[in-house]
Amino acid sequence: MTAEKYVNTIVRKIKCGKKRREEIRQQLLSDISAQTSQGHSLDDIIRQMGTASEIAEGFNESLSDDERKKYRYTKRIRIFVPIFVIVVILLAGIYIYLPKSFPIEDSAYFQKSTVEEYMKNIAIQVGENDYAALRENATEQMKPIFTEDYLPNAKNQLASDWGDLKSFGSIYLTEVSQFGKRFAVGEITVVYENVTVTYRLSFDKDMKLAGMYMR
Repeated sequence: MTAEKYVNTIVRKIKCGKKRREEIRQQLLSDISAQTSQGHSLDDIIRQMGTASEIAEGFNESLSDDERKKYRYTKRIRIFVPIFVIVVILLAGIYIYLPKSFPIEDSAYFQKSTVEEYMKNIAIQVGENDYAALRENATEQMKPIFTEDYLPNAKNQLASDWGDLKSFGSIYLTEVSQFGKRFAVGEITVVYENVTVTYRLSFDKDMKLAGMYMR
């Protein structure tokens, strides 16, 4: 063990402010240097001085209340700052991944009239079970939904027989940014002969159907 390592071990155990610990560190190194210059070996000096814990405890018992307060304050700062940084990073990450909405009228990616037309077409195609058209207008992830196995089951949750489409209600649109991608998201209420369905539809920048929810 070197004198530097021995003293550093002691200093780390002393519960005072940084400035006072540095003063103690310099004092101890100076004392050890003085003894080694008189011919004493470092091992003998360490045995005479005692263990790092014993020496640190002696210093701790002699510290003033001000020094103890400084130590407690510094310790809280060392604990709080990393936690604060982690919280800031987490909040920034949450903000990045949370969807953010923008008026569709201000969009540089979507035309309101085009999105409305696509929404109506989807409602028509769902009502008519036009699987081919739905798959053609959907993203790769959505295509498996538009099959004879899946779509009828989803429709039956609302009514066993929808009947013919009668009318469209108001359309509400917004542009959403999420995961670095832009989507047009809208709701439309559609009246069929035997059921009224509210669709929530989302389209990517290529106007491919990226999400559909019916209630």
